[in-house]
Amino acid sequence: MRILLSLLVSLLLCTCAPSPKTGTIVAAGTVRYQAGEQTLRANLALSRTDSTLQLGVPTLYGSVMDPLVQDKTGQQFQAYRPMEFPGSVRFSLPAGNGKSETVEFPLAAPFIDSVPPVMSRANSQNFPVATSGLNDNENLVLFFEPKVAGSDPRRILVQGPTSTGNVSLPRHVLADIAPGDYQFYLIKQKLYRDSLPQLKVSLQAEYFSPTVSLRVTE
Repeated sequence: MRILLSLLVSLLLCTCAPSPKTGTIVAAGTVRYQAGEQTLRANLALSRTDSTLQLGVPTLYGSVMDPLVQDKTGQQFQAYRPMEFPGSVRFSLPAGNGKSETVEFPLAAPFIDSVPPVMSRANSQNFPVATSGLNDNENLVLFFEPKVAGSDPRRILVQGPTSTGNVSLPRHVLADIAPGDYQFYLIKQKLYRDSLPQLKVSLQAEYFSPTVSLRVTE
């Protein structure tokens, strides 16, 4: 009889406490900072592998993001912040079982002031845009937007890793840029990924530099 009572007590104790959720929350999104306007926009989608997991509400730099579309598997959020860029991206993301995780990573702004105002297609170009090279999860886009209406913009992609903070443009690369006047800016791109026990993160961050005038000659 004592053995039976002990078993019943053990069963009651085991079934009263809820078992911890073992699913995973997946956070995927984009962050874009416009230095010329000093504005930041972010979009974030949270999904879950277990529908019983509570998603919670993410924050960006300590402020709650605005909720958008919601369905059975997850929810989307957005944020708009007029701000000076602090040099890093910081979220607080739900990580299951009522917990949250701080996700923060640096994003160094490229230099625009060192870009030469005139580039000759007859010569290779070399100029600094950062104090150090790109990492293997970073890219730099050089964007040439023609001032003449109807002309197509041109892009030059520099993929990381690179050994220095200088951009080198050989003549054959510049050959694709037609002579003329352009609005020119730099886009620093970074892909951040992390995997925690109940949270997987994938974020694409972009920093758009201010725009400068640039002339391309023969």
